Amino acid sequence: MTPTNFPRIIYFNPGANYSENTDFRNPPMNEEEIHEIPEFKFNQNQDSSEKKNCVICMEDIEQEENVKLLHCSHLFHSECLNKWLLEKSTCPMCMTSINS
Repeated sequence: MTPTNFPRIIYFNPGANYSENTDFRNPPMNEEEIHEIPEFKFNQNQDSSEKKNCVICMEDIEQEENVKLLHCSHLFHSECLNKWLLEKSTCPMCMTSINS
């Protein structure tokens, strides 16, 4: 028997939201896992004229808004990212797995 003949084992996360569009290679995160991602207030340097944008909602990230920074260095509104991670556990920009 070769490894390709083995049945595929899928881990189901009991607190996650599964749908017909679920990518089981990157299953949804549960709320406890999502809240482990640090949240902070956005504070853009006064000298910087470059606007930061949340690619999930397509809105600018404003001073003092709650944001989360992923290990791939992409920044999002906390609320937007939390909703995204209930569906997929990948970065919305580069699709890097959050769990890796």
